Amino acid sequence: MIIDFKAHVMPGMDKACKNRIDTIRRLMAAKEAGVDLIVAAPVYDPDECGVEEFLDRRRQSEDILGSLMNDELPEVMPAAMTKFSERLLTEENLPELCFGNNCFLLNMKGIEWNDTTEAVLRRLTGKLGMNVILADAGETVLKNSEKLRQLGVHVMLDLDELHHKKQIRAYLPLIGSGLVCAIGSDWASEAPYRFLRKTKKRMDEAFETVMAASAHLLGK
Repeated sequence: MIIDFKAHVMPGMDKACKNRIDTIRRLMAAKEAGVDLIVAAPVYDPDECGVEEFLDRRRQSEDILGSLMNDELPEVMPAAMTKFSERLLTEENLPELCFGNNCFLLNMKGIEWNDTTEAVLRRLTGKLGMNVILADAGETVLKNSEKLRQLGVHVMLDLDELHHKKQIRAYLPLIGSGLVCAIGSDWASEAPYRFLRKTKKRMDEAFETVMAASAHLLGK
């Protein structure tokens, strides 16, 4: 099973997917690439709106998405990718954003590791008992991998981080340790799966290891 753990396919929920045409185009690209399951991860920004407002908009988008689906297209699991914010220290409705086996996808783009970072992760994994998966973590992953393991946090990598052999070698120890558990597509590109075949071939067994970890987290 090939799982795309971070895709923007919900119409009207993301800049990369503004309407039904964008949704169909992206679902067809996933089908042609051999993807079996897509985690639809529209971005939730705690600094812009509350959880309930976001979920209301997502439900409307889900209705449109449902009308476009058929048995030949990949399965789509509605989810959310939450932007890191200090508000996550106090927001009470965060569990409503979980999907699969209590998964919580957290975007770390541009975030430096500090006391606040650690406090947020401790709350999510400890008090709220979430399976936190970091997206766009960048150097934070390599510099703090041991701390992330101690916190019980997982990491998702984008395809554009894994198609070169040098990149793959750098991440292999993190895959072997179970830290890296998912791969997401490159939706900033017009061809989001252009690296999938190459990445799958070059990663070999490590690719299957990551897909198995993703399937477990999603209850598949």
